[in-house]
Formats: sequence, C-alpha cells, structure tokens
Amino acid sequence: MTSESRAPQMSFDQALALCGDFGFWQVMMTALCSLMLADAAMFVMWPTFARAPVPYYCADTNVTAKLHKIEVDECQEWVFNYSESDVSSTMREDFLMVGRDEFWANHHASTYFLGLIFGSLLGGYIGDRIGRMQLMRIAYIVQICSGIGIYFTHNFPLSISLWLIICVTLMFLFLSSFIYSSEIVPAKYRHIGTLTVCTAFGVGVMLAALVSYLVEDWRNLTLVFSLKGLVILFLLLLSPESPRWLWTTGRFHEAHRVLTSVQRFNRKHGDEKLDAYFQSIHEEKTTKFWHSWWRDVKLLFSPNNQETVEKLSLVDMLWHRRLCIRLLIVSTTWIAANTLDYGLLFGADLFGQVLHGYVAIQGAACVAGSLLGGLLLTVVGRKPLMTSCLLAAGGCILATIFVKQSRTAVVLLLAFTGKFATQIVFSVCYLWTGEMMPTVLRTSTTGFASLIARISGLSIPYHQLLSTRVWAPLTLISYSGLAVTVAGLALLLPETRGQPLPESLEDGENFGTSQYRTTVTMREMQEGKQEFAA
Repeated sequence: MTSESRAPQMSFDQALALCGDFGFWQVMMTALCSLMLADAAMFVMWPTFARAPVPYYCADTNVTAKLHKIEVDECQEWVFNYSESDVSSTMREDFLMVGRDEFWANHHASTYFLGLIFGSLLGGYIGDRIGRMQLMRIAYIVQICSGIGIYFTHNFPLSISLWLIICVTLMFLFLSSFIYSSEIVPAKYRHIGTLTVCTAFGVGVMLAALVSYLVEDWRNLTLVFSLKGLVILFLLLLSPESPRWLWTTGRFHEAHRVLTSVQRFNRKHGDEKLDAYFQSIHEEKTTKFWHSWWRDVKLLFSPNNQETVEKLSLVDMLWHRRLCIRLLIVSTTWIAANTLDYGLLFGADLFGQVLHGYVAIQGAACVAGSLLGGLLLTVVGRKPLMTSCLLAAGGCILATIFVKQSRTAVVLLLAFTGKFATQIVFSVCYLWTGEMMPTVLRTSTTGFASLIARISGLSIPYHQLLSTRVWAPLTLISYSGLAVTVAGLALLLPETRGQPLPESLEDGENFGTSQYRTTVTMREMQEGKQEFAA
C-alpha cells in the first residue's frame, strides 16, 4: 500500500483544530473567495451595460412599418440616439440587433442561463476530480482569454460563443468559491464563510455599476472586466489547494504542507501529534508543479478506483408519492426565486429607471437580504419566512404598475424591497430543501431543484417582450402572479425548523407526520439504550 493511499489515523477536523480552525489563514482565504465572487458578479452584470437598450430609428423616409417588423436590410441607415441613454455605445449597434433582429439581444441574454446549466453539470465533477483551486485557476485563464476575444471580435456568433464560455466559467467560480470557503473551516463556523461569500455578490453588483459608469464604451468595459481577473489569477497561483480535498483524496503529503502553512499563519506552534502522524505517511519525493497538473488531467478521465457502493437515485423516489410531490413544490419555489431575482436584477429598462443607479440599488438589496436573511433563518420558521417574502416581493412588483416611472424614489424603493425579499427566498430555498429531503438523496434533490430553476431561467430574457409587444404591465403582472401562486403552494410543505433531519426515503415520505415523530422517538430511545449498555 502506498503512502498516498494509507488511511489516516485522525480525522481532518481534528487535524485542522490542531492548526487553528478559524484563524488568520481562514479569514484570508475566505476574503479571497469573496473577492472572486464579487468579481464574478461584475461579469454577470456586464451584458446589462454592454447590451443596454438605446432608442433607435430608421432614417429612411420610405420605411413606414413598425420598427420590430423591419428587416435589417430594408433600412439603409439605422440611427441610435445616445443622448437619451446612459451609455455611449452598445452591442446592439455594433451587431445591428435592430428591427426583426432585435430578438438576438434576448438570445444573448439567455446564453447566461445556458452557461450556468453547463457549468452546474460540469463544475462539480471536474472540481471533485482535479481540486477546487485548480478549477478556479483554469476558469480564470479561460475567462480572461474569452473576454479579450470578445473585445476584438466583430463577429456576433463568435462573440456569443465566447460569452457562453465565460458563463460556464462563472458557474465554476460560484461552485468552487462556495465549496472552498466551507471546506477550510469546521461546521460551527461554516455559516460565517457562506454568509460572507453571499454578501460579496451584492458588493460585486454595486462595483459593476460604478465601473460601467466610469467606462461607457462597451468594448473598453469588456477589456476592463477581463483584465481585472489577472490580479485574482495571480493570487490563486499563490494560494494552496483545499486541504480537506487533499486529505479526502489521499494526498496526505500535500495536505501536510498546507496545514503547516495554516499553522504558521494562525501562529500555532507545531503539534507533536500532528507531526508524528504525517511522518508516518512519508512520500519519497515531492510532487512537482507540472507533474501535479498532469496527474490531475489523468484523474479527470480515469475511472474511479474506489469500491463501488450502491447508491440511490431520484428514480427511487417515484415509489414515494408524498416525497415526489414535495420535491415538485420545492422546485417551484426555486423557479420563483430564480425568476424574480434575475427579473428584478436585470429590470432597469422594465421599470424605466436610470441604469447605473438601479443596478447599484439592486446590489445593496442583495447585500441587505443576505445579511438579514441569515439572521432571520435562525429565529423564524422556513414556511412563514418563505411565504411572507414571496408575497412581499409579488406585492412590491405589482405596486410599481400603479406608480408613475417619473417618481424615481418610490419605484426604486419598491424594487429594492422586492429584491431584498427575493434574496431571502433564495436563502430559504437552499436550507428548506436540504432539511426536508432525506440524507440519502439530499444532494441529488437540491441539485435537481437548482437545475430546474436554471432551465426555467432560459425564458427570463424573453419576459420583457410581453411588455414591449403585448401589454406594458403584463411582465410585472406575470412576476407578481408567480410569486403569489408559489407562496400558496409553499403552505402545503411541512415546517422543518427544529426538526430532526430525515435519513431514509421512508423518513422523507413520513416527514412532518405523527408517524415520523413516533419513528424518531423510538430511534432516540434505541440509541439511548445502546449508549447506556456501552
């Protein structure tokens, strides 16, 4: 048996406690993950400014049809009126997204959600195979190159393809930063890292509004958003891999080097127990940087050498009717949260507000929702918090219909409150799904609900067509109706706060019933008897 594959005599959490479970090193790495998420949030908002709608018209006097019915070639001169816009240039002019081709702007917006789907499907697998830090480094290299490519290209198919690649890398960064920040601390501190990283997204949205206000040209803005990633890439190259992942995959020598660094940064003296353990797991030669990368590439395509364990899948839920119904209802809460969140975030034109100010307000609402949501989840039940926030978001969106767009302060306050409530709904979705679904399928069910939300997000860019082509208030009415409907469905779900987590499929089927409470009571009595006998 090789040194890399020998089973540890202590757990990783025990080793981390000897090195300092929440010291300066954890603070530093959490700050780096937050910086990455803020940077990713800026790129999420990039198309909002690069693809900003600008009033335009056809200068040909012989063309009298409505603008959205004119073929691009039918008009000899398209004129964009930037005096009535918040930007000095737009992709819509460079790529002639006008007339009947105006819908290409919606396709470009939908690409973001398609990239999130691909990133969700690939990111977890790749990150588990080659490591969290390696995935983040690769994502930044690809993202920077793709962004520079968008800056230079004048071909729309190539530009939208590069944007799709960037969106995939954004999902890689979302996943890796969340996982990395949760793996470097013990369970009792995990909520701190998660809350900090979530708050960073709102900060990134506000920074995007500031930078885009200073850099009005969309190509220059693309270059700025791309090149700023070089700073974070440099920091990532200096940062270690997740020691928990190294430990779990049997790379104990590398885990020892990282934990030694953690000790030094946290000003912990070397522990004899930890040093003696790692001396017993000696690796004959140090793995070189390029050899590590080549090994990771081979791991990515090699079959898993671990023993095959029979695992349950979502198909096994089909024989548990109540559990299936609950999963479908939970998925609708994810759809509502995703639709309302992005609908509001990208809704400056929908609400008729100044682009940069509206985006900054939305970023502030994201920060406030993340902070207060984390607090409310500790004192309020999931069901009342979910339903009240959905109703509040739907009510605020509906109220904007009856407020004149010229009353900017009132509209921005309603939009802020709606985004604030939606942000809390997202937090409840993650926690409520995990607490309601059984342990044997908790990750799969959460991933399924999240994937359904991402797929539904493909339609979000086209919602605004309901207002521009059918009836002005129709998009807002549809958002409000979705919030109210899902709030009603959420009332059918059981409360999970303070309840023991379901373990098996049978537990999940009976969760929230008297039968489940009886099962839990009998299980606790049996465990108590075993402890007494021991």
